[in-house]
Amino acid sequence: MLPIALSLLETMPGGAILCDARGDLLGINGTCRRMFRVRAREVVGKPVTGLCPDSQWQAIVRTGLPSGAGRVTVNGEQVVRIELPVFADGRVVAVLAHFFSKDAGILREVLPRLPGFEGQSSAEKSVSRTVPDPEVVLIGGARYTLDDIRSASRSMREVKGLAARAARTDMPVLIQGEQGTEVTPLAHAIHAASSRSHKELVSVHCHTPSDAVLAADLFGPPGFAPSPNGLRGKLLDADGGTLYLQDVGEMPLAVQSRLIRVMQAGEVEYAGNGGRTKVNIRVIAGYDQDLAVRVAAGEFREDLYYRLNVIRIDVPPLRARPEDIRILAEHRLAELNRVYADRGWHKHLGAEALELLLRYSWPGNTAELEAVLERAYAMSDGDELHSGHLPQALQQIGRAPSDAVGHKTLDEIVAEVERGVIVQALKSTGQNKSRTARLLGLPRSSFYEKLTRYGLLGKDD
Repeated sequence: MLPIALSLLETMPGGAILCDARGDLLGINGTCRRMFRVRAREVVGKPVTGLCPDSQWQAIVRTGLPSGAGRVTVNGEQVVRIELPVFADGRVVAVLAHFFSKDAGILREVLPRLPGFEGQSSAEKSVSRTVPDPEVVLIGGARYTLDDIRSASRSMREVKGLAARAARTDMPVLIQGEQGTEVTPLAHAIHAASSRSHKELVSVHCHTPSDAVLAADLFGPPGFAPSPNGLRGKLLDADGGTLYLQDVGEMPLAVQSRLIRVMQAGEVEYAGNGGRTKVNIRVIAGYDQDLAVRVAAGEFREDLYYRLNVIRIDVPPLRARPEDIRILAEHRLAELNRVYADRGWHKHLGAEALELLLRYSWPGNTAELEAVLERAYAMSDGDELHSGHLPQALQQIGRAPSDAVGHKTLDEIVAEVERGVIVQALKSTGQNKSRTARLLGLPRSSFYEKLTRYGLLGKDD
């Protein structure tokens, strides 16, 4: 199947690359080589993320679902990219990334020629039909709504409420949370709930190899004159919509200075030719650390920090909201059951495995929880995921002395875990309650409610 897919690359209009299920590049057609300015021998056999850092190949291999079409910048040129699964024997064996410029209808020509597109099982055909209409997906671009962010905890309900209120305005938003928390889904959800949802949500990764790369991505190549059919930076793409700055704390100081003008004057100034263009952009910034620390270290401009920090949303880590673990786990398993419904799989989480999930600290947060569940789902032969399907780090928890856990209710287990997390956090901050609340990502009112509930308030509180 893969040799056939490779042979089709050169016949496809537009740029095309093919990677295997491990993410290694198998082939790249001539159009794409010219687009990326590379030779085949320089990239074939290497990770596809070398060419496309934001490729969704892992999710596509895992779920069998294509990615939505979206605009990307390749060497200063705005193109549209869609990534599609290639099936063989009922499983995804490769991912095809297709790049094209203007003719969105080109996908209608490409899809029937994909290996495995004809003769798929009914489930696979339903997957193929989920390829979005490019005329629609190029508008908006948000992949999450607030309803997609599952939670049972009060702290996350407060976060979602704050996000909903933020969506009613055009004010800048700063979302902070540890790696693996719902920072990016919240940014997408705010855009989706806003009056700008019919316009673009343009994402920019601020952690780039050099100042010049990020500056060109945002403002366009030095010296160019923007035109409707010419080169455009992502700031122009975001005009009327939302600019989402991922890892904003990693933005180089030189680029920060240029972004200040955009936020102050509402105009983009182009280096080298003095040209300026008015823009109407709503900015959402995300970071996995406390941005104020970068400001104090002189690594982030204080004036930009205050412009971004108009509405601040702190996403609590998963260890601070163990009551969310069960609902997140059940939702992810339901998604996997839908993906593999054609194989008759309908798996659920056993009580012992759930207990271990509740007692684990989740340093990788929601992203780690999903990865653990996906591994367990793949490793299990029956309908129940039990403790033996979980990683060793979680299984070790089950070997620790247990305080008659088998006689406790789920609420009692959650409360026990939550109290233990708070006690450890208080120790690490020297019993400083304000610092502990910030460490756990909890609003002050919620934190003191938990202290009261668990008898952790002192006489002086």
